Amino acid sequence: MRVLVMVFLVMLGAQAHAGAWMRAKGEGFLSFNVEYDPEAKSTFTSLFIEYGITPRITAGVDLGFADDTLYKAVAFGRYPLSAPDTDWQISLEMGVGVSEDEAVLRPGLMLGRGLKLGKLSGWLSIEALAYYEVEQDDVNVSTDLTLGVNLREDLKLLVQLQNGNQPMNPDYLDLATSVLLEKAPGLHLEFGVKTGLKDQGIAALKLGLWHKF
Repeated sequence: MRVLVMVFLVMLGAQAHAGAWMRAKGEGFLSFNVEYDPEAKSTFTSLFIEYGITPRITAGVDLGFADDTLYKAVAFGRYPLSAPDTDWQISLEMGVGVSEDEAVLRPGLMLGRGLKLGKLSGWLSIEALAYYEVEQDDVNVSTDLTLGVNLREDLKLLVQLQNGNQPMNPDYLDLATSVLLEKAPGLHLEFGVKTGLKDQGIAALKLGLWHKF
């Protein structure tokens, strides 16, 4: 099973996918992405929404479509394990939904911190998700390591190492790189490419939209 998980995290004050950080109460985020696989001539479309319910609870939905077929639909909640002012932010996440017509539970552990890279600011995050297929009694795990750099006030660079073992993408190791350009306050355009480090090929081209509200 090929799982597309949330791949982005931006430091406090400039979050996109919040990862280990909580959304402030009443604040939300939406992303819409399309990935195109030039070898398979297929597309993967994802819609991700999260919203701050309380200062310590962030909830959302994670949807994915392989070509025109629903691939996954997961509702989730996130809860912090660390104080909001610590360097390393740690949170737990629990999701429930379906993936490839299978009922799944999706627990996750997220860690993240802001970085100073010379005169630039950035962030580092580690996200581990486990998809437990209830009927099959099977577990698939993915782990993403993300480094982000704020190149300018309106330009961000994201580099992510994706690793996991899924039925549709067994024992994968991919490198995903994206740039995000702010076109309006809270609105970014994303352009990226993902390459397979084991199969030595372009896995996908990516075009996306981020909106903080």
